[in-house]
Amino acid sequence: WNGMFKNNPLVHSAWFQNVQVIGTDALKECYYGCTGLTYAKFDNLELIASANTLRSMCANCTSLETIDFPTLRDITGGNVLYAFAQGCTALTDVRFPVLQSINGSSMAYCFQNCTSLESVNFPALQTMNSNGCAQNIFDGCTGLKGVHFYTLKTASGNQAMAKAFFNCASLQFADFPSLESIGQDCFSNAFSGCTSLTSLSFPKLNTLNSTNSFRNFLTGSYVEEVHFPAAMEEKITALNDFATCFGRGEGTVQFIFDL
Repeated sequence: WNGMFKNNPLVHSAWFQNVQVIGTDALKECYYGCTGLTYAKFDNLELIASANTLRSMCANCTSLETIDFPTLRDITGGNVLYAFAQGCTALTDVRFPVLQSINGSSMAYCFQNCTSLESVNFPALQTMNSNGCAQNIFDGCTGLKGVHFYTLKTASGNQAMAKAFFNCASLQFADFPSLESIGQDCFSNAFSGCTSLTSLSFPKLNTLNSTNSFRNFLTGSYVEEVHFPAAMEEKITALNDFATCFGRGEGTVQFIFDL
C-alpha cells in the first residue's frame, strides 16, 4: 500500500479495524496529499515495530481533522510515524490514550506545521528511549496551546525532544510532572520561539545524562522562570549554557529550586 492513494482527492477516511501487524514501508505515503481525507483510525493496532511503517502516511492531508490510535501501546523502529501528519493544517484531534513507549526516531516531525492543533495529551506515555524519537514533533504548530506528558518518566535518547515545540508561538504550558531522567541534548532548542510560554516546571527530575541536556532550550522564548527540585541545584547550575539562561539571555530567566 506504499503510496497507493497518494494525492487522491476522493479519499475521505482511513479506518483500519482489524490490522494488528504492519510491515516495513507498508503504508508509507499511502494517503499523502489526499486533500479530502478527514479521519484516520487504527482500531486494534497495539505495536508498530517495523521501519517507515506509517512514514508520511497522511502528510499534507489538509482536511484531516482526527487521528486515533486507541489501542497502540508501543512504537519501535526507525521513522515509524516520521512526518505522519506533517502539514495537516486542519488537524484538531490527536488520540494516543494508551501509548506507553516511543523508541527509534519514531515520531520525529509527526505533527510539524499542524497549525490548527491546540492541545495534545499523552496520558500513558512513560518512556522515550532512542535518539530523536520526538524531535520536531510539534515544530511550527502555531496554534498549539498546551501539551501534557502526565506519566513520562524517561527521555534518555540523544535529542529525544530536540526542537519539539520549535516556533509554537501560542504554547502556554507543557507539563512534565513525572519526568525523572533525560539524555544528551534532550531538550535542545525545544522551546525556541515559544513566545507565549512564561514558565516551566520539572518537579521529579533527578538524573541528567549529559551536560548539554538543556542546550539552548529557551532560545527565542519568553520564559521567565523554570522550577526544579531543590536537590538538582548543583547539577543544573553546572550545565553548559546555564550562564546564558540556556539561550534566553543572561539574567532573563529565574531558576527556582523549590520542588
